[in-house]
Amino acid sequence: MTIIEKVLALQEVELFSRVSTEALAHLAAIAHEENLEEGRELFREGDAADALHLILAGSIRLHRDGRDVTQAGAGDVIGTWALLDVDTRVVSAAVTESAHLLRIDRYEFYDLIADHLEITRGVFSALVKRVRRLIEPRQREPGPDAA
Repeated sequence: MTIIEKVLALQEVELFSRVSTEALAHLAAIAHEENLEEGRELFREGDAADALHLILAGSIRLHRDGRDVTQAGAGDVIGTWALLDVDTRVVSAAVTESAHLLRIDRYEFYDLIADHLEITRGVFSALVKRVRRLIEPRQREPGPDAA
């Protein structure tokens, strides 16, 4: 993939939604492509959470204690919090349909944001937006007697 193709893909990641296109080019430079065959395990529950994965094509089953949690496909992100937290994986991930991914490793991400404050600002802004959506009361639609 070219840097431009990676930037276009990364623009769809919620965590990077408030990062400028120019700054996304720096992220794209550290985003590594991975091709995984069906049946391959991406990671296991309890593994070090060390990278974000953006699924470009294919399908990945997330499961915990042998039970399905969800099925992730093209456009889905796995491990968003792995970029920000050093905790372990809470689910396992197995490729159910050959997958093409972009992977951003936490330590490369840390090195990048240390040198590019605009990325840090954009990520924090996206996080704040998400937290606000979670804690703000939902807007009520006017009832019939609102007129």
